[in-house]
Amino acid sequence: MMRLILSFAAFVALSFAPQTSWAAKKSGTLTAISDGDTVHFQVSGEKRLKVRLVGIDTPELHLQVGGGMVDQGPLAVEATKALAKFAPINSRVELESSALDNYGRTLGRLYVGTIDVNLEMVKSGMAYSYIICGGDDCDASFFTRHSVKEYLAACKAAEKAQIGIFHPKTGLAQLPFEFRLEKQNRRPDKWVGDVSNRTFVQPDRYREVEPCNRVFFTSEESAEKQGFRAR
Repeated sequence: MMRLILSFAAFVALSFAPQTSWAAKKSGTLTAISDGDTVHFQVSGEKRLKVRLVGIDTPELHLQVGGGMVDQGPLAVEATKALAKFAPINSRVELESSALDNYGRTLGRLYVGTIDVNLEMVKSGMAYSYIICGGDDCDASFFTRHSVKEYLAACKAAEKAQIGIFHPKTGLAQLPFEFRLEKQNRRPDKWVGDVSNRTFVQPDRYREVEPCNRVFFTSEESAEKQGFRAR
């Protein structure tokens, strides 16, 4: 039983973690939007891709739990609308992608012209900066390649402005990843780095790190490799 639990934990920890290097941008059409951080993208003549936008986490619109679905209310709908505003359905976009996650989705960053749509979602307050460093992608250039400084700064600006998910009255009671953990009866499984002091904590101590200072690591070794030290 313990071996089974550990195997499931490893599966979840790797669910969003890219395992291979990033490909060059591809131009195509955004054919559908599932929620605030999931879209469908297609290059003419190729198979349509379901894409999980990296670096962000938006309110859950249809989280499967048991035999049903749960959501995070009106903000989940608003986040989906915000994404459609930045990248309308049937518009021409560019996708910078990595590997598939364990749910079969392509991990990627969406661009409209030179605009990083993922980042715009954070700036608008409709997405939380959800930076995950793991696998082969968690290398020496990770923080630069993924514009970590810019994403966390955008998160802090939205939090300070109290907009979107950070609004004191209409914002989220739980960040999306916390909502998933609770509703799916799971425990935190990623080590959490604090960019303000380059320390990291065990998964179940994530609350000790300010939300917009967090970088999540799929292993303790990944955190140490990036120059973070255990707190």
